[in-house]
Amino acid sequence: MVAVSAESYPDHDGCRAAFDEVCRLAAELADTIQHTHDGAGWTWHARTSDGRRVARSARAYERHATCQSAAARFRLLLAGHVAAGQRTG
Repeated sequence: MVAVSAESYPDHDGCRAAFDEVCRLAAELADTIQHTHDGAGWTWHARTSDGRRVARSARAYERHATCQSAAARFRLLLAGHVAAGQRTG
């Protein structure tokens, strides 16, 4: 698992609509990396231009650089998904 939603949704339709929004906004999302609440690791968060969190790392990372790499991997996977959807859509 690479990422999880930053919010919970009551049903599949709400979750799917949120994922579709993340795909639409993929090029505009900004990553932030921060310490976990207990300070024992690092997490990344994908945010919209207005600062709303839409995705986050599925786990904490021990090293900052590893967390950065995981955020970059999420962005690449998301871009690939969006590109594939455009080709087949």
